[in-house]
Formats: sequence, C-alpha cells, structure tokens
Amino acid sequence: METRRIVLALGVALLLAIGATFFLYRGVIAQRASQPTLKKIVAAVKPMDAGSVLAADSVVLIDWPASLPTESTFDKVDDVVGRSLIYPVGEKQ
Repeated sequence: METRRIVLALGVALLLAIGATFFLYRGVIAQRASQPTLKKIVAAVKPMDAGSVLAADSVVLIDWPASLPTESTFDKVDDVVGRSLIYPVGEKQ
C-alpha cells in the first residue's frame, strides 16, 4: 500500500512538472517572438558642438523603438543636412 502511494505521488509530481515546464517554455518563446517594432531616426555619428553645420557624413540613421515617444526627430538624413545645431549633441543623439 505504501509503495502504491509513493508511485502515485511521484507520478502526480512528474505530471505537474511537465505541465509547468510546458507553460513556462511556451511563455518564454512567445516573449521572444514579440520583438518591438523599430523605426529609423537621424542621430549624430560623433559628439558635435553647438553651431556645427550638419553634413551627410556627420549623421546616421539608427533603430529606435516605435513605442517610445520621440519629439522633434527626423527620419530622413536629407531633412537635417545643412542645418546648424542649437545645442551640443553627443554620439548617437
């Protein structure tokens, strides 16, 4: 009788472990599959001082999460070429 109880308890524990592993694994896979959507924005290649004129080789497009709010950003390099900086910017800013 005692052996039957132990085997039953081990069987139930094994089924619970398999079920928990399945649901946790499925949740991790689903989380990895939901990558954030990205958009391209213009950023400086290197730190630049205020008053610097932006050239095509001084800016680059970088990936930015679309869910994060951005104000006054540009998505085309041509939109910023020839403009002067009002404030100093750092690399990738």
